[in-house]
Amino acid sequence: MYVRFRILLLISLIGISRIAAYPQVDSIAYSKDFTFSDGLYLTIQDLKHNTPTLTPLNFNRYNPEIDFSDDQFLSYLNEKNKLNFPDSLGGTQRIYKQDIFAICKNGVILVGLKKVMVFGKVCFATTRNSSASISPETGVNGSFPTAHSPAKDLQFLVSYDSGKSYPYNLDNFEYLLRKKDKELFDEFSKLSRKEKKNNMFIYLNRLNERNPVYIKLASK
Repeated sequence: MYVRFRILLLISLIGISRIAAYPQVDSIAYSKDFTFSDGLYLTIQDLKHNTPTLTPLNFNRYNPEIDFSDDQFLSYLNEKNKLNFPDSLGGTQRIYKQDIFAICKNGVILVGLKKVMVFGKVCFATTRNSSASISPETGVNGSFPTAHSPAKDLQFLVSYDSGKSYPYNLDNFEYLLRKKDKELFDEFSKLSRKEKKNNMFIYLNRLNERNPVYIKLASK
């Protein structure tokens, strides 16, 4: 009886290991080559599934005042408190601008109108006191400000797990690093405070490399 139990346990473990060895068939690991669909995403779950609540076509239908592809699109958003979205009954509902989680346009991601420069487990985003502008040449995972960026660039960290934004500083980075990767946090903790500040971007990239995020594939 004991031998039979051990054999059954071994078979179960082999089966589990084989399942774990296969990649997530319904998801794809995010890489720099991945481009989110253009549109407005109401929630972080919409972004994780790459399913905008408002596609460019629907945006123009529900908000005909401006074309989604217009170069002044963001300036328009800055002047609006609410936007029109479809509701579950086929009608129209008004949504506050600050309740829109993300906007994707021309390969650029805006989270709360903050431009995502590095996307991953912990994103790095910036915004300015003046109106932001969308530039495909400085899209996701392109060049991003250094620790000595001009004061007009407000910098943030965004948790991919929760969607919450945090002002970019050492305390918030350590908090997120400790939650996402304890081993890497322990390594980072051995640095002096000056070394930590000078190496935050390096460790941010290492964190994202060690902890890939997955985007859901559209069901066929």
